[in-house]
Amino acid sequence: MDERNGWLNNLKVGDEVAINVYKNNNWVVKKIKSISKDGFRLEGNYPVWNDGTYMGNYVIYPYTEKINDVIEKSELIKVLSNYNISRLDIEKLREIRRIIEGETK
Repeated sequence: MDERNGWLNNLKVGDEVAINVYKNNNWVVKKIKSISKDGFRLEGNYPVWNDGTYMGNYVIYPYTEKINDVIEKSELIKVLSNYNISRLDIEKLREIRRIIEGETK
């Protein structure tokens, strides 16, 4: 039994899995709602086959810290890009500049 099949066979109701929705790091996390002989049902009633495929195109993966970091980074970029920084005081703006300049050097 390969590692992936072992992981899939050990999933339980309530476990969280990740789906790479558009295959470009747009991850969605869902809990396993039920398990049958044919596969899984994820919350939202999404069917997943025993081989871990979802709707033919997508594959479920273990929900890891690395995937969580990708999701959080995407959310932070969205929040920060929509934030009106003109409301910040000068010290916070300087701190942001120091962080940005430190990353680009």
